[in-house]
Amino acid sequence: MNSIPLQNQNTIAGLSTTGGAAAAEARIKQLQVLKATLTQRANARSLPINRDTFKLLLEEELQKAVVKKGTPATVPMLPKAPTPLNPFNPPDAKDAVKANSKLQPFPFAGSANAVKALPSVLPPSVQARRDAFSDDIVKMSQKYGVDPLLVDAVIRQESGYQPSVVSRSGAIGLMQLMPKTAAGLGVENPYDPIQNMEGGVKYLAQQLQRFGGNVSLALAAYNAGPNAVAKYGNIPPYAETQNYVRKILKNYLAQKYNP
Repeated sequence: MNSIPLQNQNTIAGLSTTGGAAAAEARIKQLQVLKATLTQRANARSLPINRDTFKLLLEEELQKAVVKKGTPATVPMLPKAPTPLNPFNPPDAKDAVKANSKLQPFPFAGSANAVKALPSVLPPSVQARRDAFSDDIVKMSQKYGVDPLLVDAVIRQESGYQPSVVSRSGAIGLMQLMPKTAAGLGVENPYDPIQNMEGGVKYLAQQLQRFGGNVSLALAAYNAGPNAVAKYGNIPPYAETQNYVRKILKNYLAQKYNP
């Protein structure tokens, strides 16, 4: 297991000049406890133990604190985003948002141009298909307040950017929507790649809101359904779902923190 050493413990956050040695020692202990806690949570989700994972977990903890406090956090807004519904205090956290609701970007939302800025790390055919939809990814991500890099990682996993692919279970298109789910999201033609993408991003946004911005649980809900996540209170113990979450998070974290 990789370990992230603390930086020079005598100068962390200026501790050597603020409060003396006793305060510095207390702060170091707090940081060690935090590190141990984040490591435990990362292990519970089968995430790699590295700075990128810790950043994601800390961002989720920030959002949880905001929800508990009951006041909106200061978060980066994507350009030209519509007036949003406050996701930190939904009217009923047990219910998915209404079909026409729009969510405020979560604290981990990235740059609106992040998808285009990514280096070419995919096979040429997949890269070409992704480039063709990059503007639409940004547009839908802005509309529903989801990190475009997360949308990109989901589409790569779901369909490899093949807009007409249909799975053995009947899931359709870029974001592999089941016909019943697509209809519930207002998607009239799930074979249309733009409608399919909008439905998928909307559904992903609903899961992010329902599960308090927890990316792992939202992805698990996207794959296995929100009721399964609620039942187990965690990523369901299904090999397919656990592998699905692990693969998407790996790609998402690699793109977000190592451009």
